[in-house]
Amino acid sequence: MDWFPVAFNKAIDFEMSNPVEGAPSAQANFTPMLMSPFMPGSMCGQRFKGKHSDISLTEWIETLNTMFRMYRIPDTLQVDFVLSHLEGEAKRQILVVATGERDTTEKVFKRLKSLYGDKMSASVLRSLCFSCRQELTETVPDFSLRLQELFKKLKEKDAGGIPNMDAMMRDQFVHGLQDKVLKRELRTLTVSSPSLSFIDVYKEASIRLEITGEVACDAVGHLTNALTAPVDLEQLKKELRGEMVAEIQNQMASLTKGIVRTPRRIQPSP
Repeated sequence: MDWFPVAFNKAIDFEMSNPVEGAPSAQANFTPMLMSPFMPGSMCGQRFKGKHSDISLTEWIETLNTMFRMYRIPDTLQVDFVLSHLEGEAKRQILVVATGERDTTEKVFKRLKSLYGDKMSASVLRSLCFSCRQELTETVPDFSLRLQELFKKLKEKDAGGIPNMDAMMRDQFVHGLQDKVLKRELRTLTVSSPSLSFIDVYKEASIRLEITGEVACDAVGHLTNALTAPVDLEQLKKELRGEMVAEIQNQMASLTKGIVRTPRRIQPSP
């Protein structure tokens, strides 16, 4: 049955491009739903088999939900469709439970998440997010993707734990950059325009790196050039001390904003 949707689409295209004189227009009675009819067995997605799958559980679930919407698979067939895309241990884990505990996709996905989902706690994910730094051999795009993946996991685990998560991710992106000049410029930009989103700052980083000769925001070449130049250890120590002092001052300033000071009453002297 795999050939059916393709053959059907070709037939529709031919009919629409070669109308028969006197016959009703195919385009007039055309329904978009007919372009992708749901036929059991006509679609084949990647199967999830448990711990040793080539696809993560989250990605697999997102793919199936997309197929539900794209092919308009009715609710009555969705569970069977999910089971047809399971194999090995994962399928056995679903089949051993009572029918009433696996009669909806939500129940099936919930059981799979309990068995094969990410067991990392929200506190650990939060720590990973705020300690994420660009590696020496990592490009800026790769670093930004890794950071976004961590924050996405944190959002799925604890959606309301961090207000304005986009701003947090933006600030961590700037803080984790290896290029000191770029970091300083972007930090100044975010301070002067605090409403900028993560995407806005990332685009600005791309533009600045391209201007300085970094193709596609590649930070590796910049770091390599910097390492080949003579290193002044004393100057490097001064810069590091200056950055540490500035970072501490910024953190103290942020903490101070959240402190509500209450005036003390001066007791009259006896």
